[in-house]
Amino acid sequence: MSDNQKSFMTLFGRINRPRAEAVVNWIIDSDIVGEPYPKLTLVISSGGGSFDYGRAILAAMRRSAIPIGTVGIGAVGSMAASIFIAGAAGHRRLEKDASLMFHALMHSTARDHAPVLER
Repeated sequence: MSDNQKSFMTLFGRINRPRAEAVVNWIIDSDIVGEPYPKLTLVISSGGGSFDYGRAILAAMRRSAIPIGTVGIGAVGSMAASIFIAGAAGHRRLEKDASLMFHALMHSTARDHAPVLER
């Protein structure tokens, strides 16, 4: 794999354990191991998936010393949209024919979620 290829990663399909592990390991390998990239780019085409595994990707992105840009292609929805939005400021790009999908906040109780939104 060339150095240029190592600075890019794709996140296609459902967000699950194998895909999250691949993305998190790529970030760690680039960041902690000290690959000399000025920026990493995560290309996303996913309708979403596991909330827990998506949060693992978000945590790795937030802790990275290397800015992580995001590119949305095709459908980018649910947890994948959250990952897209977490890209470094000024380094997020949604391609012309791509779409972002967010859905209503889900709350684990039967109560109204308005108090959660106020926090």
